[in-house]
Amino acid sequence: MKTSALTRRHLLAAGISAAGLSLGGALWARHRQAAVSPPTEFEFCVLAPLQVHDPASGLGLLQARPIPVDARCPVCGMFPARTPEWAAQVIFDDGATQFFDSPVSMLIYLMDVGRFARGRRGTEVAARLVRDSRGSRAQPGDWIEAMQAVFVMGSNALGPMRTGNLPAFANQASARDFARQRGGQCVEFTQIPPALIRQLDARSHLGH
Repeated sequence: MKTSALTRRHLLAAGISAAGLSLGGALWARHRQAAVSPPTEFEFCVLAPLQVHDPASGLGLLQARPIPVDARCPVCGMFPARTPEWAAQVIFDDGATQFFDSPVSMLIYLMDVGRFARGRRGTEVAARLVRDSRGSRAQPGDWIEAMQAVFVMGSNALGPMRTGNLPAFANQASARDFARQRGGQCVEFTQIPPALIRQLDARSHLGH
């Protein structure tokens, strides 16, 4: 009687161990599959809160803001203050501001505002500002309204992420001069194809 009970306990223990090994193997296989298989949709989450307008700053509600040192681009996670000559910013109608490392990141953001800023809509965007690319890191160019800027697409200029970007200029003459030296085509803001923006999205090549 004692032998039979002991045998049953041994069999039960063996069954539990086998089940555990089987479950562990299945979980390991699933982990390996996830590691090897590419994600079906790229996701990249960055903590980049909007900067609330401060009336005490002396700046108008829709006036260009200085880039805070700790501000992060909501699209790629970079710090725009480190490459001010490429920076861009979006200002909402309540004065809240989002900073970007480059015009391309700003354009990616504008294609789906709600994805990067929960509770916000594209219709609330009141200003889209980019730097005049005639400036440098030591002395960045003036802020210009993106809707009035001239961009050069297809040049050999590399943005902050060392990939192609869209340098912006305050006028056609400056943009054409740049294109003659660095290649590319001059276009207005509304002429930039969404397909090109997706192509220049450096995140899709990072494998995060």
